[in-house]
Amino acid sequence: VASTGFMGLKVLLRSGIITKLAAMLCDPIADVRDAVISALRNCGIRGGDPVWTQMVKADVMTTLLAALFQQPLIRGALPAPPAINSAWQAHHDPVEEATQLLDLLWSIAESSQDAVKRFNSSGLALLHSLIHLAATASASGGPVAAAAAAAATTNATLKAHTPEQASVSASVAQIALAVSAAQSLHVFTEDNTQVCAAISGTPALLGALQRVVADEASPLMLAVLSVGILMNLGGEAQAPEEAACYARVLASALDAPHAAAALALLPQIEAQAEQAERVAAASAESVDGAAAGAVAGGAAQAEADVAGMNRKERRQAAKGIVAGSAVAGKQAGGVKAVAHGDFNEAFLHTEGRAAVATQVLDDWKDRVMVTQVALQIMTNMLSSQREEDDEDADEWDDAQDEADDSSDWVEEGPVTHTSSELAGWMASTGLLEAVALHCHVPFELSHSQLAHTRSGPSEICPAMAELQVTSLDCLCNWMAAAPPGSQEVLMKIRQGVLAAGASASSRLPSPLQAYECAVDEALSSALMVYLQQSVALAASAPASTTAVMLSLPSECQEALARWARGGDTDTIRSTALSALGLLGKTLRDVESNLAIASLLLQSAQAASSVLVAADALNAVFDSYSEDDLNDSVMRQLNMVGCLVAIEAPFSSAAKQWLQEAKSRARTDAQVKMQANRLREVRANLPRFIKYKRDLGL
Repeated sequence: VASTGFMGLKVLLRSGIITKLAAMLCDPIADVRDAVISALRNCGIRGGDPVWTQMVKADVMTTLLAALFQQPLIRGALPAPPAINSAWQAHHDPVEEATQLLDLLWSIAESSQDAVKRFNSSGLALLHSLIHLAATASASGGPVAAAAAAAATTNATLKAHTPEQASVSASVAQIALAVSAAQSLHVFTEDNTQVCAAISGTPALLGALQRVVADEASPLMLAVLSVGILMNLGGEAQAPEEAACYARVLASALDAPHAAAALALLPQIEAQAEQAERVAAASAESVDGAAAGAVAGGAAQAEADVAGMNRKERRQAAKGIVAGSAVAGKQAGGVKAVAHGDFNEAFLHTEGRAAVATQVLDDWKDRVMVTQVALQIMTNMLSSQREEDDEDADEWDDAQDEADDSSDWVEEGPVTHTSSELAGWMASTGLLEAVALHCHVPFELSHSQLAHTRSGPSEICPAMAELQVTSLDCLCNWMAAAPPGSQEVLMKIRQGVLAAGASASSRLPSPLQAYECAVDEALSSALMVYLQQSVALAASAPASTTAVMLSLPSECQEALARWARGGDTDTIRSTALSALGLLGKTLRDVESNLAIASLLLQSAQAASSVLVAADALNAVFDSYSEDDLNDSVMRQLNMVGCLVAIEAPFSSAAKQWLQEAKSRARTDAQVKMQANRLREVRANLPRFIKYKRDLGL
């Protein structure tokens, strides 16, 4: 029920299902544990962060950690394993059981800091097992390889597979477990000094991770995640000589023409989909016949076999990471700057291979996910946050919300800084240009080809849209972190950003429309940050370079105008308005500024959100605080008169918003930033009007 619809999940949640399931994670019977793990993951995947949080409140971490300590493959790598539970029934496939337990562990921890704290207090010993599992992905000996081979042989006998197929299945299962262990480590090392210190301070653990990255035979997803873990550990865990290995791994992850591969695979995917439909139809007839025979002749064994197959299929469908598949990248709560739309959750938590007919498509999606995770790792490392000075954070009073009578402008303070060192390294190794190549991938796809395929809209489009979004986020963070003198590098990636922006100016009927909002947020941000950096670098660049950097194709300008007038979200509208303000500040010709100023005024007047209105007004201040366009633009548009009409309702709405946001601003950094911006604009509006009136406008 939880895997098929949100309404069904709501009914389950009201019944207290999470508490009941959490208590059963340590059930002695293997099939019960198996079903409970699948049910909990389905509930969390469908319900998102609130459901993961509900699991933690139901004390799921206690039973989950206990189950991990009892699981044979995990327990066997512990330095001091606890006593064995004599009632614990062995699972028929220990590798699959360990993989599903770890998938549940990192899924919960990714959404709950309380879960991370529980791991820190009760589960640090598991770091030895996690690193051991990650470091032995390709080992031919050992308990993991033996367990995978035994399960694969049994499965091959049941399905009449060859020994060679069984060997491949065992290898795939072993790698899947290693990837799940690495993903768990990646989650727990994110901003977690206790875990990072435990790994960095243990040479054997640190060395094992470093060897995974250095070994060119390591599975690519495993190597990418290991790079992310080592980057999370910090500079003390990163020897300078390892930089080349990091660059090799990330470059391999980015070096894949996914759009071209998808188009080339479409005929094969379609043929396999047709075959799957025929097989499904034949199977349905066979099942109906078997059921009728059971009723008529008492064929109980046949009915039991069918029921058994269905249980197995449900277990496979509920499994979050399929054998050999790419692991889900970090999401909101784990990733610092990446969270885009509902489709992100559905795509990252694939539901497994339903049949052999989907093998080709799954392999393609796995390779896309490797690129996705590499991009998210670089995005995270480029977006290290610096907290604002909170010395007076709690001194919120009504006096703060009143306009300051002084004539000084309220300046905007810096909110974050990013790693220019990593940005320089990405540029020098060629990784940055590889990132830029993925920015406009979805628009290389043929709308007509995808729209009439079975797999295009539901399978290919979400993957490609999410890949584009993450690529643009990575470029945004790089541009914000770009070291001084990066004009030449910015010019190299300019084409990727502008090509993506230009493609957004017209929307053709296509399967990509379902993801338009998420893509538009990323595109508008990329254009805005590009303009910010171009303006910042313009002072030290030759005039010819500056002219090129600050020129946007007409398609990009049209996209910004469309977003400013009617973007799907406040974020899109605000970002587009900020970008228009930068254009107005740099393009001082009358024609451009008449259009820009009109858009800014209309947006300020018509905005349904006081925050969007504030961004429109702030863009007006940035663009027209100088006096060179007073007569040709401001007087012609009666801008001062329009601002006077806006002042009273805007000030009232801003005061109300600030009052309502008082408590949230103390705990939510984003709300605090919005409140500061709103107070600044509210204070600056009457000053701007007075200044321009004094000049006779």
